[in-house]
Amino acid sequence: MHSENLQNLLVSAERENKMKQSTFEALLRVYVRLEEIVEELNNLSDNAVDLGDYDDASLLQARANILYEQMENLDFVISELEG
Repeated sequence: MHSENLQNLLVSAERENKMKQSTFEALLRVYVRLEEIVEELNNLSDNAVDLGDYDDASLLQARANILYEQMENLDFVISELEG
C-alpha cells in the first residue's frame, strides 16, 4: 500500500462502516508514518555505506527491516478491517 491509496481506502471504509472512522484513520496515519521512517532509515543506511560506516549501516538497515515488517502487518490488518 502506498500513500496515494490511503484516500481510496478511507472512502471505501467509510462506505462500508465496518469500523469506527477514527480507528481506521489512525491506522492509516500510523502506516504513513512508518513508511516515512522506513524510507529515512534506508536513506541513512545508504549514506552510512557511502561513508564506509558499515556497522551503522547494518544497524539502520536492521531497524528499517523490522519496521517494514510492521508495516506489512498493519497493511494486512487495515485490509482485513476494510473488508
